[in-house]
Amino acid sequence: MNIQNNYPRNVFFKIFKTADSVYLVGLQEGIIPHGKPGLFPNWREPTFKLELKVDSGVGAFLVHPGIVFDSTASYTIDSSGNFTLDQLKVDSARTEIDQLLEYKLFDLRGSDEASPFDESVAVASSLTSTFESSAVHSSDNELSVGVEVGSSTTQAPGVGDSTKLSAEFTTKAREELQSKFGKQIENSLKVEEHVSVPLTPRKINVIEIAWSLTYAIGDVRYQQMASSYRVLTSASYGGYKKSLYDSPDAIP
Repeated sequence: MNIQNNYPRNVFFKIFKTADSVYLVGLQEGIIPHGKPGLFPNWREPTFKLELKVDSGVGAFLVHPGIVFDSTASYTIDSSGNFTLDQLKVDSARTEIDQLLEYKLFDLRGSDEASPFDESVAVASSLTSTFESSAVHSSDNELSVGVEVGSSTTQAPGVGDSTKLSAEFTTKAREELQSKFGKQIENSLKVEEHVSVPLTPRKINVIEIAWSLTYAIGDVRYQQMASSYRVLTSASYGGYKKSLYDSPDAIP
């Protein structure tokens, strides 16, 4: 549970159990400073009731006790004193076109004959193999095929520097992006092409398969945090190129 105080003054809180009907002494009480989050890691109940007042226990009410809230959610006291459930927001995206190259190698130096490469290739397998072999995949970035979320969050001005991406932020961001772009991702990953390439004996054959990928790029925000995202929205086959080499050392 997290309560971010964006009200221009400190806020006094009392937390009660859901079953409570008398609201004199809270199970937890204290101050949430202006511009700071109130964190409650020791609260184990699934729900709670809450009282919020300006500055102290004798200040004006912002929230009267009695309403039941979800302990797994995060909340914000806005600049007007409204107590609101935090929603993750996906900013309007811009478009980026990228090229993905996949390579298939056939060492036929010991063969006098060669059957053609005749298979269906799929953008999904190309993306998967690229992510699995990429140094980016083994870093702190959280990746799934078709969706990327940045490895760090940038907090609001004056709050702090970039921090490591939290698990909660990552989960919420990926769920929201999958919901918003899910159909486009699904259709993009279904793209396949049948490729037939004659192979040359007594040579190392390298086939370069190209895909043209379109991504939606933007920022995703939650509470005081923001991070970049990139989501695959369309894919198309871009052709192939065959190169021949006499030895592995000759391959660029």
